[in-house]
Amino acid sequence: MIELGYRRADGSAVGLVNGMPYHFTEESPYWPQVAGDVDGLSLQEAVLVNGNVVGFIPEYVNGVLQTDPGIYATPPPTSADVNVERARREQAGCTVIDPVAGQIPLDGNERSMRNLQGLAFAASLRLGQGDTTTVTVFRDAQNNNHSLVPAQVVSLWSQGAAYISALYAASWAIKSLDPIPADYADDSRWPAYE
Repeated sequence: MIELGYRRADGSAVGLVNGMPYHFTEESPYWPQVAGDVDGLSLQEAVLVNGNVVGFIPEYVNGVLQTDPGIYATPPPTSADVNVERARREQAGCTVIDPVAGQIPLDGNERSMRNLQGLAFAASLRLGQGDTTTVTVFRDAQNNNHSLVPAQVVSLWSQGAAYISALYAASWAIKSLDPIPADYADDSRWPAYE
């Protein structure tokens, strides 16, 4: 059983199929059955806050159009929002500079960081034993191999760790603002990728 609810600004519709919420688009197998009725539906857009529907624009309550913009005000960003942005940037990684190898993009995922830590630890042990020439092949985020001597490996790790520390410092600075600014995710508030 199909029930249409409302039309969206993009021309699609939202309703129910067998009692379950459904988004009707031109690609939908139900579109031929509902296409003729979509234009007659009232236009509404769902208002999402943290992935949850909190209302619709425009919204009708007891047949009266609600026009109070405060109903749809987005809540101010929270520390958790800033943490999510920091984690996103951490996962994206960064590009570090080696005087010999040039730019080396680093993955920010946990496995890659753990691998780089292990390589840096081994390189530090080599340096501590006076070994400055053993070559380690490091595969970067773009799948390019770099042949690096111990000092280069340690430098690679140090620059990556410094970037992560800078991300944390930026997030702490943003979270210390009261209120947290709406543009907390703007690049100008965070350390550069390179």
